[in-house]
Amino acid sequence: MNSTGQIVDIPNFNVSAGDNITISLNATSTTSGTVYIINQSTGQNVSEVVPTGPLCLEEADWLVTDLILGGTPVPLAAFGSIDFANASAQTPSGPLDLSGAMVLDISQNNTVLTSSSVTSSNVTVIDLNAV
Repeated sequence: MNSTGQIVDIPNFNVSAGDNITISLNATSTTSGTVYIINQSTGQNVSEVVPTGPLCLEEADWLVTDLILGGTPVPLAAFGSIDFANASAQTPSGPLDLSGAMVLDISQNNTVLTSSSVTSSNVTVIDLNAV
């Protein structure tokens, strides 16, 4: 999903449970970027130019999100945990310190569904329904 809320389809890129995925995002301007995705488990890779809304070029986000279709939240898929290992972000001013990041968890109908944590180089999201 890009910053304007549009789902970005990456055609013909297959992912299975347990695959290790490497993603690199490069903001090429304040209105677009290029996403590079490698499935380390299969060797498949793809790159895609993604239009965005205005970018400040001073922050980064690691997202696990729940879909909303027709204004109604879709039940969150059971995913166990997701680890963004070796996470890093850099701006034109230099690297960002992830350990001070703002953490937001997914909630639906006033029920918190995830527990997230951040260290200097890892972001972990745990599905509380799978615990």
